[in-house]
Amino acid sequence: MVNWTSRQWIDVARAVIAVLATLLLTSVLSQLQIFREAWLGSTGLSASDAIRFLGHTLALVIVWTVAWRIAGQLPEGRPMERLVHRALRPLAILTLLPTAYALMHPMLGERMATVLSWLLVLPLVGAALWLGLVFYENADAVVFTAVAQSRRIHETPNHGMCQQCRSACPSAAKFCGHCGASLDQSAPGQVARGIAQPADVGVLDRSGIRTGD
Repeated sequence: MVNWTSRQWIDVARAVIAVLATLLLTSVLSQLQIFREAWLGSTGLSASDAIRFLGHTLALVIVWTVAWRIAGQLPEGRPMERLVHRALRPLAILTLLPTAYALMHPMLGERMATVLSWLLVLPLVGAALWLGLVFYENADAVVFTAVAQSRRIHETPNHGMCQQCRSACPSAAKFCGHCGASLDQSAPGQVARGIAQPADVGVLDRSGIRTGD
């Protein structure tokens, strides 16, 4: 797991508040009649469209900036922390660039839209290759995390672990199928009937008489 500092949580909280405030203000302004009736020449676009474009672009810039900053502040000590540290930036590129294109597309002509799409294809392909390389170089983080979670699950008594012989048992079982001990923590000394228990073997003394009975 990745442990964030209080400073990083504060940065995320500020970004969320700023994005929500930007989107709310954009929505309110774009619905005003004065903006909807202010046309931008013969483009077919109004000031309301421009306000929505600027507001959404600002929100994306805020998210981009915070993601980039947090990626640089994350520690790289443990495998999962290293994976998150190195994967956050290409993930931000793959998420935000298509969103930015979707916002800009209605305001562009056919030729400009084609040019912009090709300009964005190159960084998107590069980010995809970057992300793939990050997962390839940090595959051990995924494996270590999966193994740790599996061990944590199997070592939890509530998941059917016999506390006497440490054998794994079905979660619905009441007695251990290996040693017969009760899996009910309220009755730890109870033993299931019909399950063979180790024989009480005595020790022979020099006269041949078994002791320990």
